[in-house]
Amino acid sequence: MEKEPWNFQNLDVIVLTEASYETIVAVNDYCRAKGKKFLSTDLHGVFGRVFNDYGDKFDVLDKNGEELQDVIIKSISNDEHGIVELLPPTKHRFEDGDEVIFTKVEGMKLKEGEKHDDPEVKSDNINDTIHKLVTMTPYSFKVGDTRKFTKYESNGIAKQLRTKKVLKFSSFKETMLKGSEELPLEIELAYADFEKMANPQLAHFAFEALN
Repeated sequence: MEKEPWNFQNLDVIVLTEASYETIVAVNDYCRAKGKKFLSTDLHGVFGRVFNDYGDKFDVLDKNGEELQDVIIKSISNDEHGIVELLPPTKHRFEDGDEVIFTKVEGMKLKEGEKHDDPEVKSDNINDTIHKLVTMTPYSFKVGDTRKFTKYESNGIAKQLRTKKVLKFSSFKETMLKGSEELPLEIELAYADFEKMANPQLAHFAFEALN
């Protein structure tokens, strides 16, 4: 079998340290073409930089490393976007797009002629149904349409589910070789906070390190 450049054909993750921009761009482009994960890191005095590119579709199964949360329900409204209120002093840590499954809810049975969106759900009420949420306050959030259910009576737990998130990375050439005015505002791009650069001594060290 013909070997590929740099003998990278048997590697899944490639890391460069202290490489020239020309080398970084070449290896990064190779990794994107072959579906390999790429990292580049270097140091400039007291400052460091890590660049990573895991391709256009990278599945993240644990987005923040935090434990999944169970919260006690106070009420669920019957609306196009049902509002779930929590029993104080419980606060949720949910983010928009998170998913929860309801259990131990009393009431909220399916109305006559209605059925669950998911045919796999066998209960005759809102229990065991999964809902993508939108946060409102630390004590409440919105879910999907709950008008097919009767009124909420009492109790209930919303259990957070681990959801997959797909990230799209950009190449070194598309980001690090462009000025900030050319880059779109993207949540995946993290920028350093140089507020302390106002300190003359630190600014001097930074200038010496980068030159």
